[in-house]
Amino acid sequence: MMKFLLTLTICASVFLAQRVVAVKPPKCDKYSSPLCSRVRDPVCGTNSITFANECMLCLFNREYNKDINILRNGDC
Repeated sequence: MMKFLLTLTICASVFLAQRVVAVKPPKCDKYSSPLCSRVRDPVCGTNSITFANECMLCLFNREYNKDINILRNGDC
């Protein structure tokens, strides 16, 4: 029984470690202009919305006074 519990604990730890996401802030200082490129390079925000690119996320943050970070590159 003890071996089973140890194995279960290890498996759960490995599973949870894989679910950890490295959230990073957008580099908004790169985008001083209120205009963004139309190049699609999607980022998934911590609000679960896909932004066309990092610049669009920065504009959203400025316009709505939010602090949305990048959950991951790519679509949500």
